[in-house]
Amino acid sequence: NSTDPVVLYSIVGGYNFSLTVTDTNGCQDDSVSIATVVGLPTANFTSDSACIQDSICLTDNSAINAAPLNSWIWQFDLTDTSSIVSAQNACYVYPDTGVYTISLIITDALGCSDDTINTVVVSSIPTASFVTDSVCLGDTTFFTDFSVSDFGTIQEHLWNFGNGDTSSLQNPSYVYDSAGIYNVRLQVRNPIGCPDDTIIQVVVFDIPTANFIVDTTCIGDSTNFIDQSTNLPWGNIVAWTWDLDTLNAGSPILSVQNPGTIYSAIGTYPVSLSVT
Repeated sequence: NSTDPVVLYSIVGGYNFSLTVTDTNGCQDDSVSIATVVGLPTANFTSDSACIQDSICLTDNSAINAAPLNSWIWQFDLTDTSSIVSAQNACYVYPDTGVYTISLIITDALGCSDDTINTVVVSSIPTASFVTDSVCLGDTTFFTDFSVSDFGTIQEHLWNFGNGDTSSLQNPSYVYDSAGIYNVRLQVRNPIGCPDDTIIQVVVFDIPTANFIVDTTCIGDSTNFIDQSTNLPWGNIVAWTWDLDTLNAGSPILSVQNPGTIYSAIGTYPVSLSVT
């Protein structure tokens, strides 16, 4: 007996309905028609975690039902109305790190709509950092990782030692097979996959070449040793260690560059020189 009734149908399908009207004179008329109830579209999308300043692009995976979709409304942050984008597939750059709730509202050509929500984690960028020392050729170079992450612990380390060799250890060591200057690169990733890298130069010094000359002398004369050691341009020789009779355990060890001595007996004396 309602003039404008409202009925909520719970099942998709066709429904026959009739309308009978009666005027004040008791005269009547009726009409029969069919109401078609269609299903709703199903809103759906997937989202991945992202790094700060990266563009997050979402793809609509919604399913149509009775009619094609003609409206998509994304809100990338439910607390910020300025994050609303009207497009089937949308991209957005978050200004800050955090966990954000994203909503999608879809509407089809019949006006039927559906909505869904999902979350996305926006992570900060880790900071790659390490320390190391320059070494002499043949010595081991040690690399110590000091990288930090505000979002979980560092999950991945990738080292490039500057000569094509690599390592995935957190704190590797390495022995270079030739002297030179190497640009060592460390790349790290946090649990989200956000990367950072840094490069430090490592110098591998060549080994100096110890060499000297000495003349054969007569007993009682001074025997003079002339240092002729050489080094590459990375440094200068700063220390000399002479043993003027290596077969004599009591032979004095001298540290001057060009020493001299007087041997007390005729003979052949083995002499050693070490330079640093």
